[in-house]
Amino acid sequence: MITLDPKKILERYNKLSDQTRYCVLVGAIFLIILLDILLLVLPQISSIADVNAQIKKLSEDTRQVTADRVRIKLLKTGLEETRSHLDTLSGKVRSLQGLPAILGIISSAANENGVLIEELVPEKSMQESLTKAPEGQYYALPVVLRVRCAYHRFGRFLNELENGQMYFAMKDFVIQHDGKDPNTHTFSLTINLILMEKA
Repeated sequence: MITLDPKKILERYNKLSDQTRYCVLVGAIFLIILLDILLLVLPQISSIADVNAQIKKLSEDTRQVTADRVRIKLLKTGLEETRSHLDTLSGKVRSLQGLPAILGIISSAANENGVLIEELVPEKSMQESLTKAPEGQYYALPVVLRVRCAYHRFGRFLNELENGQMYFAMKDFVIQHDGKDPNTHTFSLTINLILMEKA
């Protein structure tokens, strides 16, 4: 076993020339700095880098949570509006058995707006099944409608139907000019009434 005697080391050091002693001193200081860097600074830098990465991830997670909160509020608002709209539409989907009453509503709206109905025929043979739900079966029933009136009267008539208590989609829309009266036109269209047959 080798033992180091500090006195002998000091004596040997003192016997060295000044230049050699400075070299040994600079080497010892360099060795101490190198050991300090290797044993103390590098592990701390590594742990600081880990902490920095964790802070960055936490910051991103916080930003994501904040964005998700805003998105959730928007989704809730959108869902409430959709439910309200769906309730309104559900109220407009009439029963298949109530078809005579719906035709009566159309006739009444035409009379109120000065629209002359020439044809109002439900095409039951063209009735189309849409979807089945727990509350019943949904259908689209085409109703052929031909009326005579002025543009503005027809517009008010359609507006009243649209704001009324029935849900429909309009198609096959044709306007023909009446040669006798320049203000009167014949409007031919098919409206698809959305009806439900309760289960």
